Amino acid sequence: MIDASLFVSDTIHEREVAVGKGKIVKLHFKELPAIDFVRFHSALQGKNDDARAGAAATLIAASLCEPDGAPALTLERAMQLKTVPMNAIFNAVLEVNSGDEKNA
Repeated sequence: MIDASLFVSDTIHEREVAVGKGKIVKLHFKELPAIDFVRFHSALQGKNDDARAGAAATLIAASLCEPDGAPALTLERAMQLKTVPMNAIFNAVLEVNSGDEKNA
């Protein structure tokens, strides 16, 4: 039997994210399948400017969720994030999806 830890879990991960000067928010994230990251990297390497620009927002919209797992924001709303919060939230998405058990 293949070890279940090799697959995305249904666990919702809570993180405190510093989204600006002294502002820390509690956010929740779903794990994403590796294929989403393959698409992310393909978008970054592609010729479509809109796809490259929206690549991080796409992962944020897919991973950021409510505590019950419901989506927290749409892709359109994720694309409206300011730079500092977007980078901080994106880093949390990467941390949750690192596969490193101590970060899970």
